[in-house]
Amino acid sequence: MTTALPPPVLAPRHDFWRMADAECPPADAAEALAGTQDGLARSIIASAPDGIMLVGRDGRILLANDAMRHISGYAPHALVGQPVEIFLPHDLHAKHRANMRGSHAAPQTRRPMGTVDNLTLLRSDGGSVPVDIALSQCTVDGETTTVVLVRDMTGM
Repeated sequence: MTTALPPPVLAPRHDFWRMADAECPPADAAEALAGTQDGLARSIIASAPDGIMLVGRDGRILLANDAMRHISGYAPHALVGQPVEIFLPHDLHAKHRANMRGSHAAPQTRRPMGTVDNLTLLRSDGGSVPVDIALSQCTVDGETTTVVLVRDMTGM
């Protein structure tokens, strides 16, 4: 029996699913996905075991998948429009914003998982969870965004 996965929640002003127009995938990959890219992208994001978010240049969450619910306790629709600092202690907000500005100034910034130790995500219930985070920039509809992959490291 197959269980239908909930679709990722997307801010309405962004057409994230038009991957052929984005600068993320190589041109040949975008062409190969023509006609099926919408469903494929939605399936990949919805079924990913890791949390996936798309964050705008202003630091607000544009997209969140259902795995983020399990990691953070927030429903994906509740995350859209929120600043990504919702997951950080208040005393780290300014430092995080400065780091984000710096990464947007350096085109094609990528940070693979495993490069920063001891990351913790604040949950909606006030608790915290150890995480690993990968970052990559992507241009969507002419706007530089950051793709954020969040892995729960509990028990690892």
